[in-house]
Amino acid sequence: MKKRTRILSLLLAVVLSASALVGCENDTKTNGEVKEQKKQNVKAEIPATEYDLVSAGSSKYFILIPENPTEYESYAAEELQLFLKEATGAELAISKENEADTVGSFLSVGNTKASQDAGVAPSYEEAKSNGFVLKTVDDDCYLKGFSDIGTRNSVYEWLSYAVDWEIYASDEIVYTETKDLKLPAFDQTVVPSIEWRANNGPSVYNEELAYRMRKNLFEEVYLHGRLVHNSMTIVDPTVYNFESEEYKDWYSEKIVGDRPAQLCYSNEEMREVYIENLLKQLEGAKANVVILGMEDNVEWCSCEKCAASKEKYGTDAAVMIKFANKVQEAVNEWNKVNRVGQTPIKCVFFAYYATVEPPVTYNKETDKYEPIDESVVLHEDLGVMFAPILASYSQSFTTEMNADVERQLLGWNALTDNIHAWTYAFHTAQNLIFKNTFEIMQENYQLLIDNGTSALYDQTNGAQKVPDTGWASAQFYVQSKLMWDSSLNVKELLDDFFDHYFDTASGTMKEIFNEERSWMSHIYNDLGALGRIGDNLLRAEYWSYPYLKQALSQFEKAYGEIEVYRESDPERYKQLYERITLETIQYRYILISLYGTNYTDAELLNMKYAFKKDAELLGLNVYAEGVSIGVLWDEWGIK
Repeated sequence: MKKRTRILSLLLAVVLSASALVGCENDTKTNGEVKEQKKQNVKAEIPATEYDLVSAGSSKYFILIPENPTEYESYAAEELQLFLKEATGAELAISKENEADTVGSFLSVGNTKASQDAGVAPSYEEAKSNGFVLKTVDDDCYLKGFSDIGTRNSVYEWLSYAVDWEIYASDEIVYTETKDLKLPAFDQTVVPSIEWRANNGPSVYNEELAYRMRKNLFEEVYLHGRLVHNSMTIVDPTVYNFESEEYKDWYSEKIVGDRPAQLCYSNEEMREVYIENLLKQLEGAKANVVILGMEDNVEWCSCEKCAASKEKYGTDAAVMIKFANKVQEAVNEWNKVNRVGQTPIKCVFFAYYATVEPPVTYNKETDKYEPIDESVVLHEDLGVMFAPILASYSQSFTTEMNADVERQLLGWNALTDNIHAWTYAFHTAQNLIFKNTFEIMQENYQLLIDNGTSALYDQTNGAQKVPDTGWASAQFYVQSKLMWDSSLNVKELLDDFFDHYFDTASGTMKEIFNEERSWMSHIYNDLGALGRIGDNLLRAEYWSYPYLKQALSQFEKAYGEIEVYRESDPERYKQLYERITLETIQYRYILISLYGTNYTDAELLNMKYAFKKDAELLGLNVYAEGVSIGVLWDEWGIK
């Protein structure tokens, strides 16, 4: 676990006048009078008990954890302790059960004996892997998940009700300060809309942020972590020499780089070695899912067997399903011996490029998709990682443009109810340009949920080690919220985010943001951009010079709106200044790249160096997928 550093937590007790301009969008007009609409994102009312959890800034309570707590149970207790102290001034001691005075009142975190005695024992059917129970019994309260990941999540739900705790970014956490707090009368079972929820962005380099946003690390879900295109780490073509007569049939004929494009998944000898090597890698596994990952390219094996399968089923996926079914059977036998008393390991394979089409037919009479035959039905423990990389992410999966994507998803759901989804929310060629998925995020998530999706990875720019430009912090926040509860109102989420994250500049920053959302719709709907992750959006026909200049002038207004903090709170001023500057980066990048000839050589050079200074100050390290930002300096001719 990474060492925690002290964070800046701000209490926003009143709504600032600037943010009120944003909030008024929740109102309606009737006969010229503004009537406030009831907000949708409202937490349930939790009554208070008669017991004083905190009184006059002190507490008689302690935090109870198991005698031998897991890493996450200890972490959850520390988080509860930290934020209760921040909000109330009372520091509750953390005591293990073998150390605790059982006479005192406590907040029980995790799988304590006390929770078992109290009958607080959420099952997987009740809470799934990431859900939890909050239960108050007399003067004690229990926070417990089916798993310790669920317990970790439970703390943030508890805090959100007890002290209005909320996180918007790693350095923007708010709560209500109080010296007196009654113990809430909890009786809740909370289950996320999507059982496993991950994306990259800031959470790749900040585990604490991922936990607090109730996200999962990839390593918590998948055995090999982010090494997902892993087939040739299991059957290594340099060990099993792909050029030799003995092993050449184990691989596709096509070469990508210096090795075969794919394994030949119809080759039985290769499959046996694959299984043997994979089972060795499962030893001591912490995650419960292993990805049987094809390589990251569009190629596939075209040997006689693979070609015959594609001819019969109309897709290369049939070969992969039959291969993966056999692997899952072998893993199940291994589980019986090696995972006794533990969650069994299950497999998923990619529906991606060559394998994205499911081997199904459409039954007009039932209006449903059906497997071509029983041999391509997935083993009950096997799942599929549906990754529609060629989709348009400017429109939802239910639109005509994405008709194939919806059809593919429905087809896979006819073969399994265990779907993991990999979607895309960034530009591979221009990481610095806004990828607007706000318009379609909720609808896509809900479609995936309705069709058996239990895990979702919504990929953003994971190589950027800090929050990215292009409204990435807002995107990460909304993604996190909707993955947890897909019914939330997106507009209210954005209002709330902007009010806190940009503070006194909220109104202006949201105006810039919404104008760019409209401009991006214009690019997609009127100017021909497809909305795919590989789109080249750095084209003059997509971005007008007046639009870019107008946006940058609005940022100057936003800078002016945070001046109130320059003297009164220099730390807050610096924080807000850098957040605003971060959002200028994409506009300046486009302006310099497309309209440099509008400036003198000296002016343009100054603009480039000012951009470089800000990018380095903010810690930006890439500007395209796998491309260091240093390459941009070379292209611009600056040092």
